[in-house]
This record gives sequence, structure tokens and C-alpha cells, in this order.
Amino acid sequence: MKKSLSLILALIMALSLAACGAGSNSPSGQVNIDKFPDAEQFSEFNWPEFGLSDNIPKPSWSNRGKILCDTEIFFSVEIGYTTKDNFDSYAKKCYEAGYSIDYFNNETVIGDLYSATNKDGYSISVCYRAKNVMSIQLTAPSANSK
Repeated sequence: MKKSLSLILALIMALSLAACGAGSNSPSGQVNIDKFPDAEQFSEFNWPEFGLSDNIPKPSWSNRGKILCDTEIFFSVEIGYTTKDNFDSYAKKCYEAGYSIDYFNNETVIGDLYSATNKDGYSISVCYRAKNVMSIQLTAPSANSK
């Protein structure tokens, strides 16, 4: 029940957050947006150089997206021009990076979802949804205990 509630809250936050942060280091992948005619449009963005984002793998296939929130306890980003294979590969990288406790990897109503916690208590949710968008939310242990 607790895991389900956490999952639902993470998804609600991801879909309702307004922009609240910015970064400064671009992902390495230059994406050919012409290959995604129906994709949600994103401009180039910069991946943060420090903060919570240091605790997760950096997406390498796309330099387009939007950071929705970057605070001490919560990080949220949307990566545009993402394929299902990109999502699957990223979920595997998260698992290999230690996000393997109580992991969930399945298709949901809003898209494919991977969620897990690492040994330090950080919680990640990665969702692949319509229009070739992958959203990533990371919650620090201090936020999970409040």
C-alpha cells in the first residue's frame, strides 16, 4: 500500500509540477528531431552539474528536454525524443546503479514505469509516455521520511 501511494504521488507530482530549476551541462546526445514527427516539442537543455541529479545515470541519447524541478530533496526532468528502447536501456542503467530495492518495471495506464529505491534511500520513478517523452523523478531520503 505504501509503495502504491508513493508511486501515485510521484506520478501526480511529475504531471503537475511547474518549472522550478535549471541546469548547466548538456547531455552528449544530439538527437535528430526529424525522426520524431509526432513527438512533443522540446528545446535543448542543460543537465545540472551538481545536486540530486548526480545520484542517477545521465541520459545520453537526447540533449532536448526540460528540468521541471531541481531542489535539495526533489529532482524532476522530462527527456524528449525518447524511444521505448531508450527507456528500457535507462531503466536497466538505473537498476545497475543500485536502484534495485523494491523495484517495479511494468506498463501502466499512463505509460511504461520503472521505480525503485537504492540502499541510501533515494527513490526514482522513470516513466515513458506518449509523444516520445520520458520523465524522471528522484526523491531524496530526507523527503521520504517526512
